[in-house]
Amino acid sequence: MMIIRFTLSLLAALTLAAPTARADCAVGSLTAWPPATTALPLRPLILLDAYGEDRSPIAALAKDARAALVNGTQRIPLTVEAIHTGALQLTQAALTPETPLAPDTRYTLELRTADGKVITPSHHPPDGRRPAAWTTTAETPAAPTLTAPPRVSQHTYALFGCGPAAHVDIAIATAAPGPLTAQVTLRDRATPDAPAPTYIVPINRGTLSIGHGMCSGAFNPTGADRRLRAEFVVRDAAGQRSKPHTLDFAGVDPERHAR
Repeated sequence: MMIIRFTLSLLAALTLAAPTARADCAVGSLTAWPPATTALPLRPLILLDAYGEDRSPIAALAKDARAALVNGTQRIPLTVEAIHTGALQLTQAALTPETPLAPDTRYTLELRTADGKVITPSHHPPDGRRPAAWTTTAETPAAPTLTAPPRVSQHTYALFGCGPAAHVDIAIATAAPGPLTAQVTLRDRATPDAPAPTYIVPINRGTLSIGHGMCSGAFNPTGADRRLRAEFVVRDAAGQRSKPHTLDFAGVDPERHAR
């Protein structure tokens, strides 16, 4: 399995499901969160997103000490907290170290295939060309809390060369200083007891975007008559969680919300 290198715009389309990307879809990628500039806590949450052809091996790579944070000869195995399956061509592993990391140390995320081949994922955009690596800090920030109720800021639907992109954007106000994600479970209120997908989505500049791009994405919110419910907690790079939040909203209408 090989890591496919992409342009910045394509990485945004695949990993963050940006509705404005117009590039053609590629065959696969492995990208990691948090961002490269993050001062990594000693017990961090690491997200590994696999797109396309790189999805199927993700569970195997993330077990039996095949996923690790490495510094020289030091190798800290990562354990699987959860595997999440996206609605479109996307699979995620949520990883945590077996033992605390050393402070003020540079670690690189490394994966090994069953035959021992080393693979180094890249970062999420905007650092997508860099190997996934961080420097640790002994400081642990306060757990994230919302400073205002979450609210829907916009619905978008756009047609591109490889298919549509659909999103419901939610404004998230928080005083947390570091990078944040939201662990989201999306339910259809017409069938509240049906299995509901869960995915951990990066929060970008105060916006949680629930949906998918033209090539991949975590959720499918499309449907003019759909009534959806997002159940989520905000999580930081230390894996700490906010209290649970719930937000109801209508699905994306391709005609009304077209851009």
